[in-house]
Amino acid sequence: LSFWLSRGISLFLFNYAGYGCSTGKPSPSRIGFDGESVVAYLKSKGITQIGVYGRSIGGVAGCHLARYHPDVVQLLIADRTMSTLENAARYMYGAWAARGIKLTAMMADNVDNFWEVRAYKLLIVDPADTMILDLAALRTAVAMRVLEQMAPEERFVVGDDVLTNIAEIWQFFSVLFAMCEADDDFSMDPAETVQARQPTFLREEPRTDFRLKVSEGGSTQTAAGGGLGNERLVGVPWLEDNAMLVRSIMSPHCDQLRAALDVVGESIEGGGITLNDALTGNPNCACWALRCTLANLQVWGTLGERREGGELGSGMQAADRDIEQFLRKDADGEYLMTPRVSMRRLVELGRSLSPEMFTTYHRRLARARASHARREFRRRQSALQSALTQPAGCSITSGAGDMQASENAERLFRTVLHHLTSMEGFVSSLSRFFKSVDLAKPHIRQHGHGSDAPQGCPPSSSGALGTPKSRAASSAREEAAVPLSDSSDEKFMDGLKGSGAVLQPTIDHATSGYIMHVDCGHNGLLDEVELRQLSLHLRAAGFGRTANDELG
Repeated sequence: LSFWLSRGISLFLFNYAGYGCSTGKPSPSRIGFDGESVVAYLKSKGITQIGVYGRSIGGVAGCHLARYHPDVVQLLIADRTMSTLENAARYMYGAWAARGIKLTAMMADNVDNFWEVRAYKLLIVDPADTMILDLAALRTAVAMRVLEQMAPEERFVVGDDVLTNIAEIWQFFSVLFAMCEADDDFSMDPAETVQARQPTFLREEPRTDFRLKVSEGGSTQTAAGGGLGNERLVGVPWLEDNAMLVRSIMSPHCDQLRAALDVVGESIEGGGITLNDALTGNPNCACWALRCTLANLQVWGTLGERREGGELGSGMQAADRDIEQFLRKDADGEYLMTPRVSMRRLVELGRSLSPEMFTTYHRRLARARASHARREFRRRQSALQSALTQPAGCSITSGAGDMQASENAERLFRTVLHHLTSMEGFVSSLSRFFKSVDLAKPHIRQHGHGSDAPQGCPPSSSGALGTPKSRAASSAREEAAVPLSDSSDEKFMDGLKGSGAVLQPTIDHATSGYIMHVDCGHNGLLDEVELRQLSLHLRAAGFGRTANDELG
């Protein structure tokens, strides 16, 4: 309470119907009605400036009131709330719970209400919230809505076939790692020997080649193409049927392989949810989870701090040091003082930083992480390719060293290399997309492309947008618009360095709102650093007495 009162903000707290001393029965519609009663009461007392703070289910009332009372509501804070009550139930408990919400008519949709609010809007999110999972969070739904409103050339378009393939690859490696790292000893009985000599194959298909396509209309899309040679790939069932063989030939490479995939799994992160989180935490809807993570990545950027050792380039070190210092805290949530940052300097930062600067920081960090992941993964992939294409000295026991067993081992190596190539293509497409949208957009507009592109066109299931022209025209535009070499990564980050860099596409925060990440769980209290950041938003909204507040 002291945080709000010290800023000249009076508080009005109430219990929903059915809670405390309030009579009646709670429901989503009744929560909105209770909020209407509160606003009517405050208006009767002459209150003309209202800020609505709705946390969890309170976000239902908060978004409703902010939308339908624009004459008095100047600030909306939607704290750790859901997109819809149905989604919250589905991703927490399963489809049966979502059906139950429908049957009981306990429906609540925050997305439309939040989108239509024209007051200053702030979304507070804990990516590790265990009550409202990220797939059900309002911030994820808003990110998806923002992408839908963008012109085709401004968003990273990925087909469901590509996302499904990435999810299958991740599952393949998860099973492979579990086998290599298991403690029990595998004993190959005669039946297993037969299985090892007669492998089953997941599918027969051309080797996947991910390309970033730029059509004549300027739209970008990631698609799966062929042309790199036909191979038969072994799948998860084959791994499970041939566990001893897999463990024997892959264990020497397991650590090296895991380190390479960790580069992608941990560096590609959207708003605190890594690619690994999305793929392993949502086994029943991994494709959709990956799409949501990519939406959060593009709209909200990357949450984590810059890595040590300058691995993300000089552009990040110079441009965003102030924000990193402002956000630094220890495990208890208290500000982590360093010799370079005095309390006086912290006060200065609180007065000079703005929500727009935080937004730019997180989006720039997303670009830097994608660029770093591409470079580092390609380096590790090259080393793995050398090791797996020359598998001399690998141990194949129990009589499996004959020609058939060698062929089986070779097929497994080829499958692993195939999947690594697919992952490299996906990461490279993402990195190149950021380059194309930031560096090539002026080129596209100068030539009359993009200005007439349809707005709000959602991506199709195949990932195709716009009207592709001839292959020659597409290739020429791709070459002109997308920097392809690794050496261009540093030039790209240098181009984002300094106050003159404007990231594309421009996001209208009057519609999308701003975002603030916390790490206190669903019901936890905001810590010192989080309250300091919240104070910045109050000042930007012109709400309360914040002009003379020492830290914001």
